[in-house]
Amino acid sequence: MDGQTIAVVLIVFGAAAYTGSLLWKRVRSISAKKSCSEDCGCSSKSGKPVQ
Repeated sequence: MDGQTIAVVLIVFGAAAYTGSLLWKRVRSISAKKSCSEDCGCSSKSGKPVQ
């Protein structure tokens, strides 16, 4: 393999890893939570369990 092919493979691998990390963060933020927090969007800061 020449240098250009190696560079392209590294760029594509990096882009795939970056996209995977963004997807993982999105899935984790959407998943069910045990209680309300400041960023849950329910405008309740009580910390009570989500029903």
